[in-house]
Amino acid sequence: MCEYCDIINKKQKATIFYEDEIAICFIKNEKQLVTIPKKHYVIIEQIPDNILTYLLMVTSRISGLMFEAMGATGTNIIIDNGSSAGQKVEHFSINTIFRTEMDDFDFSWNPVQLSQEQLLKVQEQFIEGIKNIFKEPVKEVPEELPEEKEPEKDENKKDEKPKKDKNGYPDREDDAPLLPDDVDDYRIKQLIRIP
Repeated sequence: MCEYCDIINKKQKATIFYEDEIAICFIKNEKQLVTIPKKHYVIIEQIPDNILTYLLMVTSRISGLMFEAMGATGTNIIIDNGSSAGQKVEHFSINTIFRTEMDDFDFSWNPVQLSQEQLLKVQEQFIEGIKNIFKEPVKEVPEELPEEKEPEKDENKKDEKPKKDKNGYPDREDDAPLLPDDVDDYRIKQLIRIP
């Protein structure tokens, strides 16, 4: 049995942060949360698209929480996919790491610059691989997109333009926190898009 399956089946103790019928998220340490599917998959390629999409949605919300509640200034979202990529437990996981401006994490490496000839050879390998993976070509975006339909007008309502805040964003109807007036950092402003 795998270590993460033991956590799912409550055979091994873990500090569960979030759990539903598809996913479970537990606290690994003070800077890291781990999100896993409840069903056992070893690597990303085994996971059905709908489950993977759901896991990424949960991870996105956890990342947003780290910004809002924990004061993070960044997060690393890491998938170690296979043992040569650093995967220690044979159960797919998404690691969300809490970051601050002056922390001691260092994920940098020095990639080797390939020559143009080497890059073309790698490109050929990828193209051949893609031909084997996709039986049908990926559909291209049409040159002309269909026109958007106008929403039906309510005769009783006046023709009102949507209200916008001082940054030009539509007013939010939910109870999400609004940005303070003195925030000028574009990274923080991007948080307004968190669902």
